[in-house]
Amino acid sequence: MQITQNYQDLSLYRNPSHQTSQSQEQTKTFGEYLGMVVPTEEKLTQWESESQNKQEDSTPTLDRGTRALALAAKFANDIEKAMKAQGISDVSKLDKAIFNQVRRESSLESSPEKIQDLLDETIFALQNDRVQSGHLSNGAFESQAQFEARKTKTIDILSEILQGIKA
Repeated sequence: MQITQNYQDLSLYRNPSHQTSQSQEQTKTFGEYLGMVVPTEEKLTQWESESQNKQEDSTPTLDRGTRALALAAKFANDIEKAMKAQGISDVSKLDKAIFNQVRRESSLESSPEKIQDLLDETIFALQNDRVQSGHLSNGAFESQAQFEARKTKTIDILSEILQGIKA
């Protein structure tokens, strides 16, 4: 299943290497798997060099709707981790600096083992209704059936990404 992202044609945001070696594939960060772009100087240099060898990436990608759900699940997980790090149970007392540090660290994670754990956590959050239905980008509310279909699609894509990393 290949789903394209709106910005995938932009070489800066694309991993164009289809026949990527195992070591290059392991350099993807968790944020990149979810379609987030948190560029570092190293990543910008890597993307520029990879853009010269443009080929199709076989890694499944999240479209806008499924990416929003995956990011919402990641956000919920990051809040929970930041609360644990701070030793609190009331989200209103969450220190923004600690939360931002947790978000950044998980987004830039590139260890395959850690990415597997983060994908497992994201899938778990979606399966256990930690993310609720809401309005779509056009302002319209989606039905519960539409939300469930989008959630199932997101879980399937994340599971496919996870299996690709494990292989």
